[in-house]
Order: sequence, then structure tokens, then C-alpha cells
Amino acid sequence: QGIEDAPPLKEVVKHLWLLKPSGENALRRLLWVIQLTSSAVEFCPFLPNLMATLLAFFSEAETIFIVSQLLQYEEESVSADEARRYPRILQSLQQLHSLAK
Repeated sequence: QGIEDAPPLKEVVKHLWLLKPSGENALRRLLWVIQLTSSAVEFCPFLPNLMATLLAFFSEAETIFIVSQLLQYEEESVSADEARRYPRILQSLQQLHSLAK
């Protein structure tokens, strides 16, 4: 997916007002980096809000590190027992369709 397929940030991020225009640009960059580097992220609707919140308190580098660690942990913890005990951060489209039924 390219940037032309993505909805505007103001429609997705509930508290975009926390960020200055430079913070909005940083958020776009970080979302783009996640899209390029994490093949496991197919659908994660709260990721833009999480990253916007983190950017209000942390630098770009710290934000991408925190999110990368969360995603890496999620990718590595795919055992069936853990999946049943804890809510999943990442969902595949197949998992979402099965939950919607």
C-alpha cells in the first residue's frame, strides 16, 4: 500500500492536536518505516494513535524503538497459549475475518 491509499491522519488519530506540524510529519515517517520494515503488520488500527501519543513524550528515535520492540515481542510470542491469554497487538486479515463472524 502506498500513501495515496492511506486515510488522512486527522481522520485516524484521535489526538493529533498534541503534535505540532513537525510531529505530524514525524508520525507519517514512522508509520511509513513500520510499513516498510514489519511484514507482520497487516492491520493495526491503534498503531497511529499509539505512535502519536509516544511522539508527544519521546523523540522519533525513541518512539520507533519502543514500537519496534512491541512489534518484535508480538511477532515472537505466537504460541497458542499466549494468544488465548492475552489480547493480540497484531492480527492478520484472516484472524479479523474469523473474529467478525
